Amino acid sequence: MTERLTRLLRSEDAATADLAEKHPIGRLGVPSDITGTVLFLACNHSGFITGPNLVVDGGYLAQ
Repeated sequence: MTERLTRLLRSEDAATADLAEKHPIGRLGVPSDITGTVLFLACNHSGFITGPNLVVDGGYLAQ
């Protein structure tokens, strides 16, 4: 997903830093950021949830 930006900035580290500063949480997501949400939705504690939109993006869309 970051291939084009990496080419433009000529560095994967620069591309990662550029994208991280665009997220209010200050970093890019990692797989474990998603697994917590998935595990919650799969457990009994979410038994009364019916089709919400859960945005797991470090606050990116809330800006």
